[in-house]
Amino acid sequence: MSTIDHAKIPVRSGARATKKSVQEAKLAHDALVLLVDAFVTEHGGCRSKSYCDNDTRWMLPTRFGNFEVGVWGRHDGESGTVDGLDVFGRFHEPERSKGFGDSNPYSGKWNWHGTGDLTAAEVFNGWSRIVSAVLLDEQP
Repeated sequence: MSTIDHAKIPVRSGARATKKSVQEAKLAHDALVLLVDAFVTEHGGCRSKSYCDNDTRWMLPTRFGNFEVGVWGRHDGESGTVDGLDVFGRFHEPERSKGFGDSNPYSGKWNWHGTGDLTAAEVFNGWSRIVSAVLLDEQP
């Protein structure tokens, strides 16, 4: 299977962890990381240092200042369930990002949760459609 095929694997958040479901969730997670990485790079962002072993971080410049982006997922099956595919984010200048969707006006956090039966491609498409509206190279 290619990365494109992995982006089409549905991941059921909260599903009972089986060997197959954990393996599929890891493949889908890795596909989502590649999709977000390409998007961030294309729009002038770069990888940044991660504070956690199981996530990947980027810094993306936006009209609201720098937006730290992370793809997170714990797909080891230790919890007994499979986590969903999530893209977490935080604007470094929360006061500038007020009014952007439901971003937290104090911390600048804005997260996109892939809940239900979603593929990495579906999670990425939903996230990138909204984030595209605040990119430096996009008109308001």
